[in-house]
Amino acid sequence: MRLAFDAMGGDFGPSVAIEGALLFARAHPRCELLLVGDTGVMEAHLSRLGGAGRLALHHATQVAAMDEAPSVVLREKRDSSINACMELLARGQADAVVSAGSSGATVASARSLLGRLEGVERPPLAARLPTAMGKRVVLLDTGASVECAAEHLLQHAFLGEAFAASLLGRRARVALLSNGEERSKGTESTRRAYALLERSDLDFAGYVEPRRLCSGEIDVAVTDGFTGNMVLKAAEGAQELLKTSLKRELSSRPIARLAVSLLVKSLGGLRRELDWSELNGAALLGVNGLCVVAHGSSSAKGIVGALGIANELAAAAPLGGMAAAAARYRAAMIGMGMAARAGGTKQA
Repeated sequence: MRLAFDAMGGDFGPSVAIEGALLFARAHPRCELLLVGDTGVMEAHLSRLGGAGRLALHHATQVAAMDEAPSVVLREKRDSSINACMELLARGQADAVVSAGSSGATVASARSLLGRLEGVERPPLAARLPTAMGKRVVLLDTGASVECAAEHLLQHAFLGEAFAASLLGRRARVALLSNGEERSKGTESTRRAYALLERSDLDFAGYVEPRRLCSGEIDVAVTDGFTGNMVLKAAEGAQELLKTSLKRELSSRPIARLAVSLLVKSLGGLRRELDWSELNGAALLGVNGLCVVAHGSSSAKGIVGALGIANELAAAAPLGGMAAAAARYRAAMIGMGMAARAGGTKQA
């Protein structure tokens, strides 16, 4: 696998990004990593970290700032590191792109330079969360489109189901995220989406409340980008609270410290399962290429996690399933007499 990594993106800039890239490369010697950005800057950081000459570099003359409008990045910074990554992917010189830069710019760049799959109107971001059963649940959209019509939620369900199925090796069970399980709950959009999903050929489980999201009962949870992003950040905050509380309690008494020393190996698996750096990366579905968007505040360990997700997804090769899912969505819309909303193009 060859991953194109935006080495200039993220709140902490190339220093942390390149440190994480080096850690990943050392742990995955069979995966080829291509750093994209200002060559002089990247070489200086690699030298400082003892990694001079260890990784391939691709020069880009510009950097997309975290607070820059996506339209500005596309129009005025054509040679930014994120655009250069997408160009490499479009030309087949990379199997996936990873960036911790501006998510808006990354999504816009992918839509513009890779193009959308035929029929896809709003490519969603899909994150994978841990569950009580040890598997992952796919949550989408987690931030690409703040508001979604019912038809967009239906399309997200088809894309999310295909994405989850490519990783699970079986058909995925889909639910709509809502504030209750009764059909009367939710917004006008979710209630309309519920009716559409009932008529589709997806394995639809109805509504799921956020408190049951990680129960393991479903494989895919569909929502709009605003709600999904809020749920994701709330879950991240809850994990931090749990970790801080446990650390405080387990270090407060000698007997607790002794118990921790005895259980450290058993607790290691739980720590990894709940470590958000291991889950740091949302895949952009519905474009002609594999893109993983990492958290802007990613640490070096978080960068390792995002690159690991991209490597795993590239091996799973979900793009064929995405194209088939988009076609199934169009067929479903036509079958429901909604052909006018089943269009879309391959371009952004």
